[in-house]
Amino acid sequence: MKRILVAFLTIILTNCNAIGGDEYVIKGKLNNSSANSIYLERISHTEIKMVDSSAIKNGIFTLKGPIEGLGFYRLRIKSNTPQGELFWFLSLDKNEQVQATIDEKTPLNHSILSNEKQKEFQDLVRNFNAQQSEVMQMYQQYNALTQKDPNSKEAQDLGSQINSKNENFNRYITGIIQTSKNLMTKYYLYSVMLQQFQNQPVPEQLTQDIRVYTTVLTKELPNSLYAKDFQTIINNLDMQKKMAEAKSKLDVGSLAPDIELVKEDGTKTKLSSFKGKIVLMDFWASWCRPCRMENPNVVAAYKKYKDKGLVILSISQDQDLTKWKTAIGQDGLIWTTHFSDNLAGGVASSMYDVSYIPKTYLLDKSGKIAAKDLRGQALELEIEKLTK
Repeated sequence: MKRILVAFLTIILTNCNAIGGDEYVIKGKLNNSSANSIYLERISHTEIKMVDSSAIKNGIFTLKGPIEGLGFYRLRIKSNTPQGELFWFLSLDKNEQVQATIDEKTPLNHSILSNEKQKEFQDLVRNFNAQQSEVMQMYQQYNALTQKDPNSKEAQDLGSQINSKNENFNRYITGIIQTSKNLMTKYYLYSVMLQQFQNQPVPEQLTQDIRVYTTVLTKELPNSLYAKDFQTIINNLDMQKKMAEAKSKLDVGSLAPDIELVKEDGTKTKLSSFKGKIVLMDFWASWCRPCRMENPNVVAAYKKYKDKGLVILSISQDQDLTKWKTAIGQDGLIWTTHFSDNLAGGVASSMYDVSYIPKTYLLDKSGKIAAKDLRGQALELEIEKLTK
């Protein structure tokens, strides 16, 4: 969907009148181009599928045929641009008649005559492209000014103009979200908005808006690629929220989430059963070289503080139980609280956000997380604090 951000839309549409069957018709004219073919492609988050193609004769082309229902499409030609091709995006439904006038030299210039749903869609994308182009030019000017003097009045004024323009456009977008009657307008809009939050938490209000949209989309276009796209998005957003909530429970000072640990013989022990002890949760594996190198420090800490209430819970990532037991003997891990997270279905690693090993959590006697990821002398110093 990233190409949408730089899409050139130049579709002119006529009023939609029902025609025989479920066929759409796109009659168009391509100006200032040597392209001899044009392609209609259906687009979703997961695929781009060619629906039809047409020869272009004297700049004139016609595309027509049956489609399943409302969808997100693009017209594509090979061009003499640096990208080698140009796109014009449109919302397309069954029985829709479209007349398109497109121009390779000036792809941004376009006018649209169609039903209200198509007009809304085209207006949104045109305004989005115009906003992006203008703000990008302003950012270039702003960067040039700040390189000379970041505190200059000219730079500050331009920065304020950029912020104001973005705020106004956000209000426009909010209005479209609230009033849009075209499912593909929102499909386009939410897809673009979500790109702005890659690797960042999505605002709760936006998540709720998308959830409502997904419900409507699934009802109106059941089993469509578009409904599946947003069902996947909602599932991912829910998972991200759960992961964020889980991580917040792992902050220093938080009560350690209770889990059930499993020994090789199947014996189960709850983490909460060690309350009243100083607990070091040590996630490791026999194949992890950094873990093996750190084990002497863990053994030294255990010998020094075991009589002061220290308990070490070694939680292994091993799948080969023989190698696991061999490593325990080789490294002198003399405590008996050894657990296999593999036998427990990886619950501990998932709950405690173990994306690397060695990873440790030090719990105080009340069961709260006192420190994390301790190594060497730092481990001994933190344990010493908890014994006082």
